[in-house]
Amino acid sequence: VARPPLQLQDADGHYLRGARQLPEGVLREPIEVDERTVGYIVWPQAPRHPEQIEFAHQQMMHIWRITPIALLVAAAFAALITALIVRPIRQLSGGAAALTRREFATRLPEGRRDELGELATDFNRLASALEGYDGRQRQWLADISHELRTPVAVLRGELEALLDGLRPADAGAIRSLRQEVGRLEALIGDLQLVALAESGGLRLNLAPTDLGALAHQSAERFRERLKARGFELKVEAAPDLMANVDGQRIEQVLANLIENALRHATAPGPLSVAVRADASHFVLTVADGGPGVPDEALPRLFDRLYRVEAARTRVAGGAGLGLSICKSIVEAHGGTIAAQRSAAGGLEILVRIPCRSAS
Repeated sequence: VARPPLQLQDADGHYLRGARQLPEGVLREPIEVDERTVGYIVWPQAPRHPEQIEFAHQQMMHIWRITPIALLVAAAFAALITALIVRPIRQLSGGAAALTRREFATRLPEGRRDELGELATDFNRLASALEGYDGRQRQWLADISHELRTPVAVLRGELEALLDGLRPADAGAIRSLRQEVGRLEALIGDLQLVALAESGGLRLNLAPTDLGALAHQSAERFRERLKARGFELKVEAAPDLMANVDGQRIEQVLANLIENALRHATAPGPLSVAVRADASHFVLTVADGGPGVPDEALPRLFDRLYRVEAARTRVAGGAGLGLSICKSIVEAHGGTIAAQRSAAGGLEILVRIPCRSAS
């Protein structure tokens, strides 16, 4: 390959070495030493062939034709990306902001079958759970206010009657006031127990406990009251059912269940307490003979302050926390509690507690 002729010039541009004659249109590169120009290298510029010029022209024409199409394709692709990714992300961001404003009814559109669709589904589940929790908390506060208002109103009425001289301040009045104070204290204690259980603060003193003996002991406390009301108490418990549980709390569960049956079952009729064990659980049941509750009310019996209005009143039905407390204690033991119809047509409460070593 022939190399282009070179020419060496001094700092003033005078010829020194190399080709003496160069065509027009040369390239000139300075030679610098210590930032001072001492000479130049000069060589002719390579000529451009007509084919090269034509090729460059064609390339420019193609670029001008392709550029608008490329811009349109880029715009379409950007719109597609916006629709598929950016818009759902913005919707998710807006939904999260709505939840922080306690707008729990917010929902995101579903239907996508990708990760963003799964994220929208999970968001809607979270929003639904928060909406339900918020509603339950509002109802919980309203119910607590109502429950506390009743004994406080009674106390206030009796005290005003005493102060106005409408009722003598005798032993009967003092006993009535003490009864209302006791009812208020019991309600506050129940509310505190439920709050501790739901916050994970309910502590259990686990120890080897004979569940059969505990069932007999709990039932005996109610035998006279049940007999006076016309109930027939039956206790069935296998011997030596040793479980590692909090005996005081389990006794509270049995007492609440028997008290619940005593309040709402109709005498005369049977009331049975049974304790047995299967392969993995201890099973405790308390069943009465009726009238029971409607089937649609069974899943809600363990809700806080819930009452079946046809069968429960605030006078005879307590505060509606007994079964909720039972649920909290049983779940703290890792067990489950459920309500179903008894064989006698009444209500049966079934408690299942996992077997643990009682050594």
